[in-house]
Amino acid sequence: MTPLSLKRKILLLLLLIWIVLSFLSVFYNAVKSVSEAKAWLPLSDSEKRQKIFGNLHPFFIFIKTHTEKNSNILIFSDDAKTYYLGIYYLYPRIIYTTENIKEFSFLAKTLKYDYIAIFNNNFSGNNYKLIKVQNFEGNNRFQLLKRK
Repeated sequence: MTPLSLKRKILLLLLLIWIVLSFLSVFYNAVKSVSEAKAWLPLSDSEKRQKIFGNLHPFFIFIKTHTEKNSNILIFSDDAKTYYLGIYYLYPRIIYTTENIKEFSFLAKTLKYDYIAIFNNNFSGNNYKLIKVQNFEGNNRFQLLKRK
């Protein structure tokens, strides 16, 4: 056996293995997409968003339904996604978020926000009145306060 024919056989074997693995990968992805579609197709749009974004979805719907369109909203939440999802959900409202309780207390005292929305925490400020509280799925609590 010449070295050239041995190299060809090895190359053909590797090519064959590559093709077989590619077909197996395509088959696996096709089966996987069908099984995932069965789980997601019967869900409503709101249920899909709830599954993707978690409890932030109903939190933003809560804020959107109880605030005016052109308002400034200060949001206190310990989730880093809050700001970016808030921009998407609450447009044209202007939102500000913080995860730090000291910064939140300082910003609330500036009185430049029309509303304060709080996710799983408590706040009572002299210049804001509580307009709505909602408990959601267990111990999740949404609070909305409006500037007096």
